[in-house]
Amino acid sequence: ALLLAAPDPMTYFSLKRLSFAVKYYSSWCHNTLLCPPACVEVALQIWASVKFDASFVSEIDKVRRMVEILTLQGKDDVMGLGQLGSVVGQLAAEASSRVIFEIKADRQSHLARMKALLTSPAFDVRVAAVKAFKKPLCCTIDNMVANNSAPRVSLCEVLFPICDMLLFALSCEMRRGGLGSHPPTLRRLSRCALECLSAYRSLCGHPTPPVFSGSSAMKQWKLFVAMRIKGGGGKVGPSSGSTQSRPKAGNALSGNALELMALLLSSEMSIKYDSLDLLEQINTFTDAIVQSTDPMSPWNVRHSAATSIGTCGILSLMPPNSKTEGSVQVTSLSQIQRKKFDLYMVAMKFLEDNDPDVRCAAGRSLIATRSNFQANQFCHSSLSGVSLKILEYAGSTLHQNHSGSELTSQLFSMILTDCKGIQEETLAAIEEFSFSKGATSSSFLLNLSTKRKIFEDEDPNPFEEKLVTCQLATSILANSCEAHNADDLLVGLVGKILSHCIWLLRCLEDHCNSSDLIHDLTSANRAFPCFHGILLGAIAAIYLGYARGKCVEEIHENTMKVLKIADFETSAGAHPCIVEALQVLSSAKQNCEETKSGLLRSCFLLPRVCTFQLEVTGKP
Repeated sequence: ALLLAAPDPMTYFSLKRLSFAVKYYSSWCHNTLLCPPACVEVALQIWASVKFDASFVSEIDKVRRMVEILTLQGKDDVMGLGQLGSVVGQLAAEASSRVIFEIKADRQSHLARMKALLTSPAFDVRVAAVKAFKKPLCCTIDNMVANNSAPRVSLCEVLFPICDMLLFALSCEMRRGGLGSHPPTLRRLSRCALECLSAYRSLCGHPTPPVFSGSSAMKQWKLFVAMRIKGGGGKVGPSSGSTQSRPKAGNALSGNALELMALLLSSEMSIKYDSLDLLEQINTFTDAIVQSTDPMSPWNVRHSAATSIGTCGILSLMPPNSKTEGSVQVTSLSQIQRKKFDLYMVAMKFLEDNDPDVRCAAGRSLIATRSNFQANQFCHSSLSGVSLKILEYAGSTLHQNHSGSELTSQLFSMILTDCKGIQEETLAAIEEFSFSKGATSSSFLLNLSTKRKIFEDEDPNPFEEKLVTCQLATSILANSCEAHNADDLLVGLVGKILSHCIWLLRCLEDHCNSSDLIHDLTSANRAFPCFHGILLGAIAAIYLGYARGKCVEEIHENTMKVLKIADFETSAGAHPCIVEALQVLSSAKQNCEETKSGLLRSCFLLPRVCTFQLEVTGKP
């Protein structure tokens, strides 16, 4: 401390006796171990703070090897040895991490030193080295990607051995004996590997397989799957069984493993389609993604899952063509198409996540399928990375590549899920309004409704923009050419939507007779999304022909009764969007262009649909 406080520390450090003492203890008394580890630690810190040269790095390497030898001999309980290992690992990593990302002749020796640090048998050396390497990594990678002066080929040549080193260190950490691998170190190493692999992909224009030299893709895949389980993720695949009451998404380590699995799949799919191993890997990956959709799981796991959907390359896979592809490859592609559909639906679910970063990652994964699509073409706001128009393009792609009753069932299921609390929300709003109707003073209204959710029973997904996904699903249904044969699942979903619609119409007929906006049931903030979604779902069911006969007649009759109420006729006491949806529902018919036009016009949050309606009908 006194040396560092001096005006010119180098003047004192250059004194023969002081310099000799610091270097003597920094070498651990010339490798004789005659002083406590704490003395070596202090001497190294003094030397590092004053002069960081090649001789200093050489002494650090010698001390590191002595610490590792003592650890292998079982003498790691020596007082102060752990702290000395941490200091050695940190200082050595800081010295080498500055050089390995630069185009220099001596970077290979620093790369070898960094590899030895990240795989050191001494726990404290290894952990401190990983921390020191990760700390400046993001800034270093960003500067490399933004560097326009250096040739990209040279930058790729710099990054490739670093990726190889990190993947090797990750493999060594996973296979470590004794007490086993250290999850925080695995998390840091895997994140470093992901950052470097992503930078390599950005610079070179093509992904590098996340497989280190001397290993195989299958071994790496098994390692990533085991790493995901190590992070708390649930088992997936045929051997997982059905004993889990709730899917386990895991923690940040599981999310990193998902992203590494996606990178490996991306490189493998460009090589082979007809491999049974590849199909099994895709099944495992899809199941792991589905497990990560739990809204109670950590946000970074959901973000990794949303990012992995776009990285894996499955969404960009073209449908099989029996005229040009072999029969085996067509069969494999058909099975992959099924998983592609599952990933599309998971990404659609992530669009209404409560975390904005997850929603943004899901949107970018959906538009990643369009190679010639510029995301910033429609993103004029710095606050949003994904615009509604981009999501419409994603929905259009989903409709073009997937069709049939399965897609229809999933879309109706999305609508029903978003509106599942319609009866509870409606009754809660009616009860809340009952306290204030006829009241002469606002002082009588304080805390009269005691059924609101405060803290103990909150919704785990408070993102309330359910109308976005609901209207997106409706627009896809409206653009379907024809109705498909309805299976039991589809019949059940449509039946529930129509049942909710009839219940809602009767409720509106009984309770929408208020003359003031405050007590307007259709404008209740939690009930409105459910109202609008159910009405759109019922219109889509009638248009596609899944609702017929007496059910449609009953809906038309109840809708006309609601519209005849004075408040609905003038729209003075009812939400105009609800009124418009009711007007379309009152005359909805199967395969009717007017019904389709009105249904798309009711999707007021989708700018592309609204623009199309304006061009065709002249009505906004």
